[in-house]
Amino acid sequence: MNLGDALACEALRAAGDKAPALFDQAIQAYDRALEVRTKAELPADWADAQMNIMEVNFVAARYSACMQRVAILTDDSLSAPQAVVRDTIELACHWGAGDKSAARQTEKVLLAKSATPQAAVWDLSDALPILSASPNFANGRASWIALFTAVQNGDGAGISAALHQLEPVLQQ
Repeated sequence: MNLGDALACEALRAAGDKAPALFDQAIQAYDRALEVRTKAELPADWADAQMNIMEVNFVAARYSACMQRVAILTDDSLSAPQAVVRDTIELACHWGAGDKSAARQTEKVLLAKSATPQAAVWDLSDALPILSASPNFANGRASWIALFTAVQNGDGAGISAALHQLEPVLQQ
């Protein structure tokens, strides 16, 4: 897991064409961790590894691969705050992939969950550069960043406010 974390950090800072290979290596390291951190034996560690892979795919703009990991991470395998993180990344992956209908559906699910106070459980700071730079998130950029920041901080009211700000963007 630590190797995957280090490689993902290196990929975020890599110049030019080095990042994709480093993202691949990070995912391979997390996949190797899943050989030991199985869902049956270590369910919380398994969920963390799966979420790391999902997030790496998002920051690498690999939206289809991100959605494949989202599908693996069912509500029964996550804590309620982790499910909010998953749903937030799912929303962004749908939007990044151009699947507006699925993004709107995920936004509704996430909005319902934002009414419950959230505990901060996941550092989403690595996602902020893609939200800040990607043309996929240009429309409503400040709201996307506010959403991810609120989720990272466990701020249910902030999550709700950011989602309401994104509603007109998601309806386009």
